[in-house]
Amino acid sequence: MPSMIHEALLHLFRNRPALAAEVLRDTLGAPVPRFTEARIEPADLTEIVPVEHRADLVVLLLDGRPVLAIVVEAQLGRDPDKEYAWPSYLVGVRARYRCRACLLVATTDQAIATWSAEPIDLGPPDWVLRPYVLGPSAVPVVTDLADARSRPEVAVLSVMAHGQSAAGLTIAIAALTAAAGLDRERQDLYLDVVPSSLNEAARRSLEEK
Repeated sequence: MPSMIHEALLHLFRNRPALAAEVLRDTLGAPVPRFTEARIEPADLTEIVPVEHRADLVVLLLDGRPVLAIVVEAQLGRDPDKEYAWPSYLVGVRARYRCRACLLVATTDQAIATWSAEPIDLGPPDWVLRPYVLGPSAVPVVTDLADARSRPEVAVLSVMAHGQSAAGLTIAIAALTAAAGLDRERQDLYLDVVPSSLNEAARRSLEEK
């Protein structure tokens, strides 16, 4: 059964599809084509790939037509099957939307981020999949309230990545302030995720405020 952290990571991208493009471009320095729309697409790729494969999330960028398909995977542990599943996801979305495709792995564990970033050698001559990885070291520390309000999903990502640090309480307060102005569904999710990402001392201090 998927954990709350796994599902929360995916909800951040579902709630704001353009976040995947922003992370690739602004945080990871990836070349992202011009787009006017970002939307969530079906992640079931069984009709494209002749075995059952389902990615965590597919974000499609469009500029009148599909320009980039981003497969978003939330990864909290090592899984040797991903070496074979991830390439098939990209082949599937590339065939479905007739555009370029890339893989974005999101994780709250730095060791898993390092593992996920390892290139996958698919065969000669130079067929290599190089995942983009959003790990804790790549997530900005968001403590400014105005900054948090302007990008609440990034603020919540910041708590998930840095909530155990000395700045965890300040980051949590910024994220909760940002969540206060959102719709009820997102509020409820973020109000659950933020405290669970803190260490015990920070969580107690937050409850006392």
